Amino acid sequence: MSIDTPELTPLETLPTEILQAVVDLGDLSCASRRLRQACLSILFRRVKFEFSQAGIEGLKDLLKSNVCGHIASWTYEITELLKTGTYLQSLGPIS
Repeated sequence: MSIDTPELTPLETLPTEILQAVVDLGDLSCASRRLRQACLSILFRRVKFEFSQAGIEGLKDLLKSNVCGHIASWTYEITELLKTGTYLQSLGPIS
């Protein structure tokens, strides 16, 4: 018993470096499994989350996913202004 592997389309036979240079990687990653694998290392090299409940949930989801190995850096961006007086009161006067 043998498992038939699907034939690759001409696009899928291009080297990964060419694919990454000439097409929108987000759209391309949805086209096939082969193309998804070719795009993952670039799509998830740097990720950013906002300081919010949705950002925390997104970070949790990312940690459960199979793309963690592709992440080189991540940023947790605080977009709301913090009331510095509230947080610094316990430190005493700032000179």
